[in-house]
Amino acid sequence: MKYYYFGTYGCESFDPTASSVAGQIAQEGLVRNWPESFEKIYCYVPNRIFPFSKKLLQLQRNSQSITSLFYLNIPFLKYFSLFISTLLKSLMIKENDKVIIYNCYYPPLLAVCLARKIKKFKVVPVLYDIHIPGETVRNSFFERLQYNLIKNLVPKCDSVVSINRKVIEDFCPKLPHLIVHGGVNNLFAPTAIKAGRIKVGFAGRLDKDNGILELTKVAKSHCSNFDFFIAGDGAYKELVESTSEITFLGSLEHSKCIEFLKSMDVLVCLRLKSEIDTSYFFPSKLYEYLSLGKMVITTDLPIEGVELSSIALVIDDNSDSLAAGLESIRSNLDTTLLTKAANTYIQDKTWFNQAQRIYDFLERKDEKI
Repeated sequence: MKYYYFGTYGCESFDPTASSVAGQIAQEGLVRNWPESFEKIYCYVPNRIFPFSKKLLQLQRNSQSITSLFYLNIPFLKYFSLFISTLLKSLMIKENDKVIIYNCYYPPLLAVCLARKIKKFKVVPVLYDIHIPGETVRNSFFERLQYNLIKNLVPKCDSVVSINRKVIEDFCPKLPHLIVHGGVNNLFAPTAIKAGRIKVGFAGRLDKDNGILELTKVAKSHCSNFDFFIAGDGAYKELVESTSEITFLGSLEHSKCIEFLKSMDVLVCLRLKSEIDTSYFFPSKLYEYLSLGKMVITTDLPIEGVELSSIALVIDDNSDSLAAGLESIRSNLDTTLLTKAANTYIQDKTWFNQAQRIYDFLERKDEKI
């Protein structure tokens, strides 16, 4: 039995506005730490669609283990051409081999499932984000189609790895499954907050669901005791840039982003739930923040294996609660209890361990974890 991988791993370069940087990091962690070599990795190279990108055609490129998939980067033809490309590659896979496919949009799960009917191989989706039309993406015909395809195809797969339990409950409760919130590459010892102005940091998508409006509001009202730093890109980039109380660092390479976050005192992880349905997300930045040994403020998230309030300061998803949380830290700088507990929890969440967990789960075939 051999393993195959479909996703965006293996791109020599890609447009970060066309793909999730967090998703790329997760795939790198999974593939590079997989206990055995993948027989073949099929890579969708993300590009913004023409005319937003000048590229009309994504050619197939081959290396020893990675093949980038061909597609026409033109409206309406992009999905269809990528579907054909994915289908042809999937038909080369043999019976009882296993296909791991990341997130199922691009490359399309539909193509892999059609080939599976003919070739009888196993299909394992890794579902690390499912967008709800009208909530986290536009309520367009194409987004609704994608959502319904996943909802109908995932239960027909052989097993699934999910970012959170809500995905399993709503999409595939009868499938063998494993919950893996993500992973980290490095671990750092907890550090104490020093007296003086407190540095508050955030890195990620500058979008509504990540609480950027709430964070900028608090920065404007609490700048006398805190210094606010933000790195990232997204819909609210101009707002963040124009907020004088925030030091905006723009988009950073991952290694530089880690250095930036390590220099902060408090890291903020907001995920709005009361205004936007983000049921099928789990912010990978929470794991990354916890691995850095810093005090973390976060909204309530469905984390497995630990009470979130024992490893981070949990707040509601509004600006008043964020402000109150920051003030509570300022009034008591001793955060040792939480940061040490977080360090203990995250110790076994390296991608080396997480990839081994997924591999062991797939080898056992039929357990629900």
